[in-house]
Amino acid sequence: MKARAAILILLLVAMAFSGCGNPGTASSQGTNIVKKAEPQKGDDSNAKNFEVHLDERTEDTKYAYWKDDISFVDTVTGKHISIGMNRDKIQGIIGEPMNEDNGYCIYDGLVVQYNEEDNAIAMLVSAGMFQSKEQGTRFKTSRGVGIFTTREDFMKAYGESYTEGETETTREGNLVIKRLSNAVRYFVVDGQKVEFLGTELTEEMKNTYTGKLYMQDFMFEHESNQVTTIRVIHVDETEK
Repeated sequence: MKARAAILILLLVAMAFSGCGNPGTASSQGTNIVKKAEPQKGDDSNAKNFEVHLDERTEDTKYAYWKDDISFVDTVTGKHISIGMNRDKIQGIIGEPMNEDNGYCIYDGLVVQYNEEDNAIAMLVSAGMFQSKEQGTRFKTSRGVGIFTTREDFMKAYGESYTEGETETTREGNLVIKRLSNAVRYFVVDGQKVEFLGTELTEEMKNTYTGKLYMQDFMFEHESNQVTTIRVIHVDETEK
């Protein structure tokens, strides 16, 4: 019996590190989504009554991915809005879009792109997309990262890999920023197996993996080093 128990423990550990199961982190289990003790005042329909606490991962789990990573958490309802969800289900949670532009639906705090079957294939939150800070910060990732999260806190949840924005100097000696710093994460979901692929996606990877390919992309404002944009996309669908 002791030998069988030891073998079972080894198998569970191996599954955890290979991505063949829930990594057992706060965000994968949803335990970092907490209802506030005191409801916000004002319009109850838009009150942010939920906190999504930062999921500070260990070095072993920062790059461990699970199905919650293809979603945003709504701090008003406490529910996940995920890639693959149907438009009717999403709008049943967050309401009708405020606007539609070039195939994208702009909701209160979230932008969603749908495919022909009305399933979400890309989602975006951005500091510059909405009229107020309240709208821009309504949604967070399942690990508790949102607009205005510092890069330091981002790294606690997602690891240290990121790319500095390229810069160039004009003839007058003024510094010009060409693009924002960003952090990209690719991962594949194949049934119950979720595997982190890295920060770049090659053609070989596309041809090797049979599961669904996803990308997370975080952009950081230059001076404050705070998150300014977060994207989650289903790579296979958005490249059609």
